[in-house]
Amino acid sequence: MSGIGDLLNAAALTAPDTLAAAGYVQAADFAGQVEELARSIECLQLLAAGAVDRTRSEAVIAAAAARSTRSRGWVTGWESGVETLNETDADWPGKTTTRGTDHSYLRPSDPMPTEPAPSAATAAGGVVTPVAGTGMWGAVPVVTSPADDGCRNTAEFLRLRLRIPLREARRRLALADQALPGTSLTGEPLPPARPHLASALAPAPNPSKAGSADGATTFEETAADTGEETDEGTGEGTDRVSPERASAPVVSSYAGTIITAALDRIRHHTTPNVLDRIEHDLTNAAATADPDFVARLAQRWAETIDADGTEPSEEALRHTQGAFIRKPRNGLHRSRSSPPQTSTNTSSLP
Repeated sequence: MSGIGDLLNAAALTAPDTLAAAGYVQAADFAGQVEELARSIECLQLLAAGAVDRTRSEAVIAAAAARSTRSRGWVTGWESGVETLNETDADWPGKTTTRGTDHSYLRPSDPMPTEPAPSAATAAGGVVTPVAGTGMWGAVPVVTSPADDGCRNTAEFLRLRLRIPLREARRRLALADQALPGTSLTGEPLPPARPHLASALAPAPNPSKAGSADGATTFEETAADTGEETDEGTGEGTDRVSPERASAPVVSSYAGTIITAALDRIRHHTTPNVLDRIEHDLTNAAATADPDFVARLAQRWAETIDADGTEPSEEALRHTQGAFIRKPRNGLHRSRSSPPQTSTNTSSLP
C-alpha cells in the first residue's frame, strides 16, 4: 500500500503541470480516470472499515474472556475465629521473582518499603505484586482491550483514527455490513446481504486487458520497469496479485448508501423476490447514471411499494386531531377541526 500511495502522491504533484497544457478532451479523460481511482479507493475504505469492525469486536471479546479467566477466584470465611483466604486459582500470580531484602525489623503496622519492580516484568508489560507470606514478587501480565481506548464503538474509533466525520464513519460501517461477506455465529462464511450491489461496488476482473496481445503492459513488464522482482521460481511472492487486470467499480459508495437506505425502508412491505428485483434495477441505474437520479428512482420505488407511507403513531395523531383557533381576520374568528372529531368539536363551539 505504501508504494501505491507514493505513486498517487507523485501523480497529484505533477497533475497541475499536466492539466495546464491539456485540452478539453484530455482534461475530461483525466477526470474520468481520477473518478475510477476514487471508486477503487472507496472500495478499499469499505473493506478496511469492515475489517476494523470485525477485528475490534473479536479483540474486545477475547480480552474480556482473558480477564475473566485470570481473575482471582478467592473466598473468605471464618473458621474457628481465624480468617482464612482460600485460593481457587493455583497459578495466580504466575512466575515469581525473589526479593532478597529482610523486613523482619518492621512492626506489623509499618508499611512495607517501596522498591523498583524487576526490569523483566516491566518489559513484559506486567504488574509486579507481592505474594503474601513468601517474600516473593510475581509479575501478572496486563490484558489490554480495544474497549479501553475511550471509544464507545467502532464508528467513534474510526472518527478519531481516520479524522473523518462521525456520520461518514457510520455510513461506511452500515454499507460494509450490507455489501461485504459476513460470518455466522458458528464461523461459517455468509454471502453479502445485497449481492447485486456488492458485485457493483467491487472491482471486476477484466482478462481482456491482460497480456501483451492487445498492447497492454503485463505485470512482469510493469515490475521490470519499476525495478521490482517478480520472485518467479523462488517460492516467494505466491501471494502477489494476479497479472490479470481488473476494472474499477462501476458504482460509488455514495450511490450504494442511497440504494441500501431505500431497500431498508421498504423491505417490510414487499417480498424478497421483489426486493431483489428492485436492488438489481437500482444497481443498474447507479452504474449508468448519477446518484441524484438514483435517489429519485429509489423514491419512486418506495412510493410504489408503500403508497400510504409510514403509519402515524398515536402521539402524532393526538397532535393533529382537535379544534384549532386561528387568528381573527376581518373581525371573524376562524377555527379548524380534524375530521374524526369534527362533529364533537363543532357542537362544543359557542
